[in-house]
Amino acid sequence: MAIVEMKRIDLLAMRQDQKKLLRAMQRMGCVEVTPISGENLEAYQKQDVTRLPQVETTMERLRWTIGQLSQYNRQKPPFLGSLPDADAGDVQYIQQHEAELMALLDQAEELEKTGGDLRGQLARIQVAQEQLEPWKGLDIPVENIVSTRSVFQQVGTISKGLAEELMAKYATQPVYIQVLGEVRDVAYIWVVAHASLVGELGEALKAASFTPAQFGDMHGTVAQRLEAYRQEREEINGRAQAVTQEWQEMANANLTRLKTWYDLLQIEKDQQEAAKRTIGTGQAFLLRGWVPAALGDKVSAELQKLSPTCSVEIYAPAEDDEPPILLHNGKFATPFESVVEGFALPSPKGMDPTAVMAPFYALLFGMMLSDAGYGLVMALAIPLLLKLKKPGKNSVKMLWLLFYSAIATVVCGAIYNTWFGFNLPVKSILDPINDPMPVMIVCMGVGVVHLYAGMILAAYMNIKRGKPQDAVFDQLSWMMLVSGLMMLVAGGVIAEIGKWMAIIGVVIILIWAGREKSRNPFKRLISGLGSLYGATSWISDILSYMRLFGMGLATGVIGMVINQLVGMAFSSGIIGAVIGSVLFVGAHAFNLGINALGAYVHSCRLQYIEFFGKFYEEGGVAFRPLAYNTHYVNIHQA
Repeated sequence: MAIVEMKRIDLLAMRQDQKKLLRAMQRMGCVEVTPISGENLEAYQKQDVTRLPQVETTMERLRWTIGQLSQYNRQKPPFLGSLPDADAGDVQYIQQHEAELMALLDQAEELEKTGGDLRGQLARIQVAQEQLEPWKGLDIPVENIVSTRSVFQQVGTISKGLAEELMAKYATQPVYIQVLGEVRDVAYIWVVAHASLVGELGEALKAASFTPAQFGDMHGTVAQRLEAYRQEREEINGRAQAVTQEWQEMANANLTRLKTWYDLLQIEKDQQEAAKRTIGTGQAFLLRGWVPAALGDKVSAELQKLSPTCSVEIYAPAEDDEPPILLHNGKFATPFESVVEGFALPSPKGMDPTAVMAPFYALLFGMMLSDAGYGLVMALAIPLLLKLKKPGKNSVKMLWLLFYSAIATVVCGAIYNTWFGFNLPVKSILDPINDPMPVMIVCMGVGVVHLYAGMILAAYMNIKRGKPQDAVFDQLSWMMLVSGLMMLVAGGVIAEIGKWMAIIGVVIILIWAGREKSRNPFKRLISGLGSLYGATSWISDILSYMRLFGMGLATGVIGMVINQLVGMAFSSGIIGAVIGSVLFVGAHAFNLGINALGAYVHSCRLQYIEFFGKFYEEGGVAFRPLAYNTHYVNIHQA
């Protein structure tokens, strides 16, 4: 377990060599460039990166264009973060034909504008059609709906019920009212009457909230107009299909190339931003950053090979420096770094607990999943997945974490004698269903060991910092107290030893727990009494590990229920056997998935709250070197 030692790096070189030196650092991927600040820097200028805004603008346009094209060319997403390698021909083309690629962006934006216009036209026509549709029963040209000296004529809308009342009221008079259409409770009517009734009828229509129709500059019949709209829609849809075809052709021909271009620009952007953090003159520049101590000489040699006139200084950080955090562990522990990173990176003066935490994490996971059959499935599937699919770096870490946890699951499941919910015809070492008490004791015992490991790490940190007395007062005292109390249960000589261990632990806590708060013996004693209340937290912490028993029991019980249902299905003949087979695979897959997720989450919880709570000092900032940080493809050299 280790936090990688970091050293400062200062690079002084000619301005003309800046670009190739930054490229070299980016290719090596092990130097973090930091801003330079401090006094007496007024005489120096920061790098004026004129291309950076252009790069950022182009990337924003590219991001939008790629999003649009992805709708028409559904490329398979990377499996578990695994990015494909960039085609060397595409990289070369992009580097030589940026103008043609910019034209593609212009074309995409023009297509979107055209498509937007067409969508707007279609929306307008649809609204007009919906407004005219209720009038399709009007079979005369709308320009002919006018009143004369002898005839009153008008169309409009009115409440459906009131329309029926008007029709009944004027049924025996020279008034013709035709309902042309209805939409919900609104009637679309055509009124024709003798001119002598215009006054009376007008008042009746007004009282009924009649709303005259407005056809604007429309000519001809409604049916003719609707047909014109239909033809116009067909024409616009044809143009829209042509636009869609252009999108598809552009996506098929250029999507991968545009993705590569985006990542090349991302690489250039990172270079430009690193350049912004330098200071210097018109002729020279100074770069400052961090580099892993073990790589300092290699980086220095590589940079001086590229630029023999440059000066590279690798030196230890100052006392008040806060180096970035990079974790480094062995093959087994490395996958479990993601658990630490998921919580918070350790402070520069803290410690990396990954190596100690890793076996505990796998064990806790295994005790909660607790089915050897499920563990075997995971242990066999994960290496096969790694070999066939080549997932990304972070996904590889997660898969190896699950692999080691699967091995622990096989061991725990074998101890419980649980295989896909079945019990082999052998005696179980531990039986959580028929004899739960020993399992519960084991779970709490594992919890105690886990918590003690956290206390030992805290004591180690105190000793390392030259404070061995703190290790005795703050960690050893509590371990003696808790251990002594547990030994009291055993009885006999062990109980007697435990009693005195607990007493010594209590005395140490009472006298020295409040040493930092006051020199007054009375106040320290009061503070010590308050600290003893912390024994309740130890009880709750230990009881938290009962979830190992609960979740392990749940996995086994659900597996048994599934098998009982499958057995019932198999007893129903051939069809039942088919259903039972599908049920067996599907239900056990579900049980595996949901309980594996629960085991992962709760294993993390026990680490974060119970284990880390005893010693962990967070607050570190991740080491972020200048590197090829791509989004769509892997680019090995740009």
